[in-house]
Amino acid sequence: MTDDLCKVSTLARDFYTFYFDANHLLFEEHFPCRAVCPGSLLIDMVVSIISKTNAGSVAFIELEKVKFIEAVYPGKKYLLTIKHDTESDSNGVFYIHTESKKRFTCGRFSIKYKECDAICLTL
Repeated sequence: MTDDLCKVSTLARDFYTFYFDANHLLFEEHFPCRAVCPGSLLIDMVVSIISKTNAGSVAFIELEKVKFIEAVYPGKKYLLTIKHDTESDSNGVFYIHTESKKRFTCGRFSIKYKECDAICLTL
């Protein structure tokens, strides 16, 4: 994801703010009269952030039960919260919401580590 499309700021571990540039060419083509962020763009952002916080040890990230509750609009600021399960840091949930906690998108994630890292994690 390019920096000119999405601006992400870290608030604390697993808490982020973000917004998409409403003037980006992508949004001229995706519902031009009332631009919305495509779901694939939201998923790409979530996967990218989870991958970066795991410093190169991720083989892939699996998302499940992703719900697009309401449209996410470019130019508006949103929050992304990532909560890891207490039993396993490699599983958890994510929420895209506003400061008032109104949810727009949510789902579960599971991180699959590279084989050499998975062995090290179990020792």
